[in-house]
Amino acid sequence: MSLDNSSDNSPWSSYDPNTVIYYKILNGNYNTLNNVKVRLEGASDKTLVLEKGQSFVLNFVKASDGSYYFKYSGAKVQQVDFNDGGSGDDLTFPGYSSNPSSSTVVTYNSGDILGNIYDVLQLRTHEYINKFDDVDGVDGGPAAKFTQSVQGNTLVLQIDYK
Repeated sequence: MSLDNSSDNSPWSSYDPNTVIYYKILNGNYNTLNNVKVRLEGASDKTLVLEKGQSFVLNFVKASDGSYYFKYSGAKVQQVDFNDGGSGDDLTFPGYSSNPSSSTVVTYNSGDILGNIYDVLQLRTHEYINKFDDVDGVDGGPAAKFTQSVQGNTLVLQIDYK
C-alpha cells in the first residue's frame, strides 16, 4: 500500500527526542469528536469525547532497544480511532493492524475514496509532517486539517476545520 504525503501537505520537521516527551491530540475548532477510541495493548480501550479545545496526551517512551512507542493510562498505545471503530479516520502506531511492528512510522488513514494513508510521525528519524488533510472529514464531519508543531516538551497534533 503506497503512502501519500502529497497534495496540500507540507514537508517534514524535526523534533528532539530528549526534549519532546509528550504527544498531545487536540481538537482545535473541529466538530465534537464522540467515541474516540484509544486502543491499548493488553488493556481495555479507552473511549473519549473531544469537544472543541479539549485534548488528551500520550507519553513518548524509549524502549531498551532504542525504539520509541507511546503510553496512555499505563498501557502501550496501538491506535487512536477517531470514528468509534469505523473504517478510516485512524492514527495507527507501529505493531498494530496494517502497520507492522518493524515499522517506525505512525500513520493516519483518512478513509477517503482515494485511500490516502499519511506517514505523520517518523519515530526513528524524529520527524513529523507539518500538516495533512482529511478531505472527507473526521467521523462524518466536514473536511479537516491536521497540523503538528512542537510546543515546549510536547508535539501537538491539532484538528481543525479545513
